[in-house]
Amino acid sequence: MKKRILSMLVLLLTAVTGAWAEETLLLTIESKYYSSFKSGSMTFDDKVTVTFSDEVENDGDSDGWYRSGAASLLTVAGINGYTITSCKFYTKNGTALTGYTVEGESPSVYLSGGFVYTDDSKSEFLGSPGITKIEVYTAAASAGYTVSMKDGTEDAAKWTINPNPATAGQTVTATYSGTRRVKSVKAVKKSAAKTLAEVTAGDIGKIVGKDGKIYATKADAEAVATGNAVAMIAYVGTASDCTHGLAIALADESDTKKYGDAGTACSGKEAVTGGTWRLPSEKDWQYIFIGCGSSESYSAPTEGMKKSYSGLASKLTTAQGDALQAECYYWSSTESNPGSHAWGVYIYGGGNAEFNAPNEGNAFRVRACLAFTVEQSAPTGNIVDLSTLTGNYEAQNGEVLTGTLAGNYKISIADGATVTLDGVTINGVNDINYEWAGITCLGDATIILSGTNTVKGFYEDYPGIQAAAGKTLIINGTGSLTASSYGYATAIGSGSGVACGDIEIQGGTITATSGGLGAGIGGGYNASCGNITISGGTVIATGGNNSAGIGGGYNASWGNITISGGTVTATGGQYGAGIGGGKRGPASFSCGNIIISGGTVTATGGDNAAGIGGGRGNNNKNFSSCGDITITTGVTEVTATKGSDATNSIGAGYYGTCGTVTIGGNVGAITTSPYTYQPSN
Repeated sequence: MKKRILSMLVLLLTAVTGAWAEETLLLTIESKYYSSFKSGSMTFDDKVTVTFSDEVENDGDSDGWYRSGAASLLTVAGINGYTITSCKFYTKNGTALTGYTVEGESPSVYLSGGFVYTDDSKSEFLGSPGITKIEVYTAAASAGYTVSMKDGTEDAAKWTINPNPATAGQTVTATYSGTRRVKSVKAVKKSAAKTLAEVTAGDIGKIVGKDGKIYATKADAEAVATGNAVAMIAYVGTASDCTHGLAIALADESDTKKYGDAGTACSGKEAVTGGTWRLPSEKDWQYIFIGCGSSESYSAPTEGMKKSYSGLASKLTTAQGDALQAECYYWSSTESNPGSHAWGVYIYGGGNAEFNAPNEGNAFRVRACLAFTVEQSAPTGNIVDLSTLTGNYEAQNGEVLTGTLAGNYKISIADGATVTLDGVTINGVNDINYEWAGITCLGDATIILSGTNTVKGFYEDYPGIQAAAGKTLIINGTGSLTASSYGYATAIGSGSGVACGDIEIQGGTITATSGGLGAGIGGGYNASCGNITISGGTVIATGGNNSAGIGGGYNASWGNITISGGTVTATGGQYGAGIGGGKRGPASFSCGNIIISGGTVTATGGDNAAGIGGGRGNNNKNFSSCGDITITTGVTEVTATKGSDATNSIGAGYYGTCGTVTIGGNVGAITTSPYTYQPSN
């Protein structure tokens, strides 16, 4: 009888810990690129972890990681076959940055009271205030391997592999006891699994394990542990209400739920390393569709709005996840009318999804999503040092701006470009010969913040950063930005009589201060501003005279203001609201709605103005108005303080009108000052 041929056996080699090689510099960690990492542990390059015993501070500047209070122990440890032999910790000693070597497998230093010490007894002072850079010296493991057979290998039970595991250079024998003839054997080294923090757009469709690792298939994840496969990467980017990406659960929750229970079911799922479970917002749903192949762009939901989800359906099938149930609604976390109606996504069988806002008392299906952050590495791209310029400059897509502007030059960002600011200083002068903003966006623009940046407008009619009219300016990143202006313009937004488009702040630490008759963020003097959206980061905005901290300048219109996350502190100038309208002049202006659905918000009005709502009217005929104000139960805390002689903390200003004020489902303006709303209480 002719024997059937077993054409090829593929052995998969997975690295394990082995013997140690000589010491080498493994990687360098600079604090300015990780300003969001302030507590717990973080993995770097899948080789080492850095851990803080107590929360520290990091402003993204040369102070590094520091602790202003009692001690926090900073410890570095090797993982995945690496051992730490020493670390060099860099801190300031006087004005010089000096490195200090600490030996051992878990090198550590103590951060306490704005100083760095070798140990908790403070026996040796190293510098202050914190650690700016860490050089990690380690010995990579000599490769050791466990050996497995590729899925689908015929007669797999009749193979034995010895030894297993094996060290590098050791002979491994694969013995077949079956009756077939083996033609060849091939060994393939499996690469280490990525973590959520390392995900790119190329990983969409791959599987997320409970361990926070990314696997090519569901079978690969389940091979690690039964039940390890929990989600599929569906979106990677910065446009949604998460920092970088979303994964969708592989299955619905166990039964239908009313709106009030849907979010709890998602947030209560078993934790995944590096991610946070939540009920998808309507924006999350749309970007999950887009990430999985939909060519449609995001749009604010309206009743009956249809979007394609066929790409998501296809990828879920390939990933062996459960399909979304046809002819059913799925809840989103976004309320259309707080306390009564929320946006739901109705799934049609033909690949379309329809957005509607049913009553929250209905019980619908629930599919959780996993939000995660991708580590931001040092900026890459064409680096432009502003100190070397000899004339005006238009930054192009992918460029990194750095340095102090050498002259009174106009710096612009090309339409559609994404540009990184990394240690930029632009100090404009108030001179009529230089009629331009500190940075002028020529169209849609995305600014990524890295390190510490300062931008001030030039002539008094121009802002620190000009957002182009009819376009969108997005600001994100882990660095900081201090923006300001002179007399009649905003720090970020429009100039005097010069309109601006929409402004979206998704991350970073931003301080925006107007020097005159403009808002901190929003409209300048007698100039309109589009919608203002804040979904993350830390924002401190201060308006000039007659202007809001966030919203309208003097006699300036503004669109909707939406805050869904982050920490926001807004202070109005004289006669300006903290968040909302500025003072109305003799001319009329329009205003939008204010919606606060997440984050921690503190708003303080100027004289005669609300903390959140309207500024002061011009007189009893020229009222200052604002639209509806809605604060939902999704916020962490909102505090509003009215200005002197104002009627409301939340609502209309003096000589003003306001739409409907709804806070946690309760309708009515708030006169108490200060007033704090905490849903948990």
